[in-house]
Amino acid sequence: MAAKETKTVTLRLPKEMVEYLTRENESINQAIIDEISRARQMKLIALLELKGIFSKNEWIFFADAFNGTLYEDFMCGNVNIFIADIEDAERYENKATMHKVDLKELIAKLKKLHGANINAIYERINDYWENYEKIDIEKWADF
Repeated sequence: MAAKETKTVTLRLPKEMVEYLTRENESINQAIIDEISRARQMKLIALLELKGIFSKNEWIFFADAFNGTLYEDFMCGNVNIFIADIEDAERYENKATMHKVDLKELIAKLKKLHGANINAIYERINDYWENYEKIDIEKWADF
């Protein structure tokens, strides 16, 4: 098996983060690789848990409701903030109605999710908008 290509990186980490990362006596390098690998795995799991939960219209509504929306990272795992934002999209722009989405039903689905799932929704929407010129929204929404 061929060795993986690597790149040398210099980081400045807070002392408490280094203590956390090396708590199992791993090298700091291996600990960072392990943490990033676990985080990537958790993000993928959170995204895959969403598969089949939302209709095409609901995904398109999400994309439309969050087009150009600015938000802080701390908001991305909070289901109540997400719900408030989609309620505002309906209240001020009738976006749920426009996309034929039953907002009460959608909110009931969202309330069953965890913070990591909400974060995965935000990331999926961001990925769409970063590449929307290359992506057919109908295909993207079929998830």
